[in-house]
Amino acid sequence: MFEPLTRWKKTDREQQMLFSFVAIMILLMVVILAVTAIQCRWSDLNNYYSNAGDVLHGLIPYSEMKFEYPPLALVFMIVPRLIAEDLQGFYYASALLSYLFFVIGIFFMLKIADEVEQPRSRIYVMALGTLLFTNIFIVARNDVYPTVMVIISIWFYLRKSYGLSFAMMALGTMTKIYPVILIPVLLIPFLAKKDWRNAAKYLGISATVCFLIEIPFLIADPSTAFAYLTYHSARGIQIESITASFLLFLNAFACPGLVTVNFGYGSDNIAGATADAIAPCMSILMAAVFVFLIWILVRIHRARIDDWRRLTLLVGLISVTTLMLFISVNKVYSAQYAIWILMLLPLAIMASSYENWRRRLLAISLIYAVLCMLNGFAYIYLGLPDLNPAAVLIVFLRNLVHLAMTAVLIYMCWLETRPQSINVKMSDVTAI
Repeated sequence: MFEPLTRWKKTDREQQMLFSFVAIMILLMVVILAVTAIQCRWSDLNNYYSNAGDVLHGLIPYSEMKFEYPPLALVFMIVPRLIAEDLQGFYYASALLSYLFFVIGIFFMLKIADEVEQPRSRIYVMALGTLLFTNIFIVARNDVYPTVMVIISIWFYLRKSYGLSFAMMALGTMTKIYPVILIPVLLIPFLAKKDWRNAAKYLGISATVCFLIEIPFLIADPSTAFAYLTYHSARGIQIESITASFLLFLNAFACPGLVTVNFGYGSDNIAGATADAIAPCMSILMAAVFVFLIWILVRIHRARIDDWRRLTLLVGLISVTTLMLFISVNKVYSAQYAIWILMLLPLAIMASSYENWRRRLLAISLIYAVLCMLNGFAYIYLGLPDLNPAAVLIVFLRNLVHLAMTAVLIYMCWLETRPQSINVKMSDVTAI
């Protein structure tokens, strides 16, 4: 059932489809880069340029310079700075590096699709949608790098190269901290089979990779080596987050004066008696992620899924669901998070045994993608920080769709871990 398709000869139609995809992708990249340059929407690249310059001038991150990301993120700032020392050149070098990683991510996603005998057409659609609807954020943010590392990690996992999978997820974590929540997901199949030895072994590999990257900063100043972990702890609730959108909606349409907006930690955040009371409690909501992981582990154990291939494929679905839950309860929901969701969503679609739910998830993701693009428009042109009601409504709708997608993904996880789903063939089921 899961024999790789890569050894099959591609038909003329498949070759034509691939050619069309590559042509459209290149065209989109050129247009997005041109629009970014014309509108000068380089955003965080200015900070990355300064960060790279500080390091190249001998400053040590965390102890001698402020740096909000894990250490490996510096690599993707320093490389473009070495290629082009002036700021304009840095913009284009960074954009090209981001595009290169995006292509690498799509390449590995196509390999995953071939491995599990899923049509490449869905990957093409999702990839072009990601480019179109996240547009400047692919160019001007660093989220594409850890996202691609997650994709490669899942590929290694499917190929039973578990050590490489856990190591790659650790590299993603040390680039941007969010992949750390996916390391427990990789452990689920081992824990479900009570394979404690390998679970400890692979968890140790992740910890070792992280530790090795941290060593220079631990030597320089142990007290600041993990500053990136505490950087956001005292921040307020970011204006685009799901919690903020509900308060902003009430402020705009029911309770004027409920919140105000201030700037801090590189973003606009809400303030006010209600918001300030909720913000310190937001970390408690993170428990929802761990409750979900424990729930899914118990379900898999009770379902006694013996097909290891099937079990490891579920890791993709569980990973995307975990990410969606994490974002739902987070204090921050920056617009570039759409890169994570849209690029990784094919993993959930390919893991589903139910064709109708694959189609539903694909359809709702299109609505989500459109609203994500409108979210950027609302922030920049409608004045979300000024609490413009139309802007507030757009962000509120985007977040409602996010919650709907999360609910659908949780339901799909429930479907896939029912005892009667064990022997279901992915091509056989079209309805529940």
